[in-house]
Amino acid sequence: MELTRVRFLRASNIKQVEDEGGRPRVVFVEPEFSTRTFDRVIYALGGTTPSNFLRTLGIAFNDQRPLFDEAGATNVPGLYLIGDLVVGKKGGSIITAFNPAVHAMKRICMHDLACQSRLLRD
Repeated sequence: MELTRVRFLRASNIKQVEDEGGRPRVVFVEPEFSTRTFDRVIYALGGTTPSNFLRTLGIAFNDQRPLFDEAGATNVPGLYLIGDLVVGKKGGSIITAFNPAVHAMKRICMHDLACQSRLLRD
């Protein structure tokens, strides 16, 4: 699969995500963002861990924390958590976001997309 473009929809809020033939169809809260279907969605959140939202997505929890592996992969296929979503109450830093993001990108590339990029090899 070849990705041709990335869209950043800042100041948007997702109301719901529906399945449209295996692709995420996103309904936004704001009327200026029309409902649209994507190949992939990366939803960046700020502040505290949105536990209720993550549970709604089907992510498994251990006590009060979401479960994920060393690459940030959750029990939901293709759904990764990185940055502040994985550090808990101690808070994060830019390094907490970048380092796990590299691990997540490598896993996505090698396992989910089956790409063979020189840049993502160890």
